[in-house]
Amino acid sequence: APVLQSRRAAQPYYIAVLPHPLTLTLFPPVPLHTRMSSAAKDPKLHAAHQAILKSLLALPENSLCADCLAPRPRWASTNLGVFLCIECSGFHRKLGTHISTVRSTSLDTWTPAQITAIQARGNAWAKARYEACMPQGFSRPDPRSNAYRMERMIRDKYERKLWVTKAEGGLGGESSASEPIHHRTSGFAPPPPGAPVVSSNAAYGYNAGGP
Repeated sequence: APVLQSRRAAQPYYIAVLPHPLTLTLFPPVPLHTRMSSAAKDPKLHAAHQAILKSLLALPENSLCADCLAPRPRWASTNLGVFLCIECSGFHRKLGTHISTVRSTSLDTWTPAQITAIQARGNAWAKARYEACMPQGFSRPDPRSNAYRMERMIRDKYERKLWVTKAEGGLGGESSASEPIHHRTSGFAPPPPGAPVVSSNAAYGYNAGGP
């Protein structure tokens, strides 16, 4: 609906013209403080957040991407609490913000709640939770040479919770040996033309029985 700003009101209001039937409704403008984060308005707070993120990235457990182990991650999932390389951050965006909300550690503004969440977690915490049942000898895909396998691993890890313990609501490392890897999750891209249909376990280079 077209929206016009009233110039006569002492406090600006917005007029929404709604068809069927035609009506005029006045809506007060959204306060600026609800549209901007605290850090965006406060340079000192933003600088403080940047210092915290820098200190977290300096920790040994956060010096590698949580998924592919590439060095010097500069992105993060604020709700999962992990630091990521730029390639893996792209796969996290495809999961949807209900699973992973991606921010740059240097380019984006963070809210105090996001800073608090990632301080409480980090890559070591995520490894203990999301890779608790990952088999020994697991072959991690390289997102730069095999994006298809990397996306599947990230979906298995965070969306399906394949390696989360059953006590914490995961699959405990159990996956059907006959389940086609590209039919498991909605939104997952189909395999490249001619790619064989293999089981989840075989695709990662380890036996279905685990370690």
